[in-house]
Amino acid sequence: MISTASADNDTQLIQQLLDSEQLRGYWHIKQFPERSPLVVVLPDEQHTDEACLTMFGEKVRLTTTPPNDGNFFIVSSISNEPDNVVMEYAYPPEGLRGTAAFKRSGGEWVLIDVQVFES
Repeated sequence: MISTASADNDTQLIQQLLDSEQLRGYWHIKQFPERSPLVVVLPDEQHTDEACLTMFGEKVRLTTTPPNDGNFFIVSSISNEPDNVVMEYAYPPEGLRGTAAFKRSGGEWVLIDVQVFES
């Protein structure tokens, strides 16, 4: 679980990852409109404000169970220290998996690294 003290902070981390330049080239929403709205699968203990997450101009749908159609983005694990968070993620439609690292800087969480691995 992310211990960032509020759902607002958790939401900010996930939104930064979804908006990252490293993932931008993999969404292919024009070719695959069925990928919208984006479904994000979170660990059971994750507390995030669904209303604040957006992708492709629509609100993101959050769940703890992957949909059968395979069109989802999953945050599979989250590890953290007081000023650092690492998320492991996967995007099955594109065969991606990777990690995202965040650091607390001046009271705000900042995305500092995104690793992308293609299967």
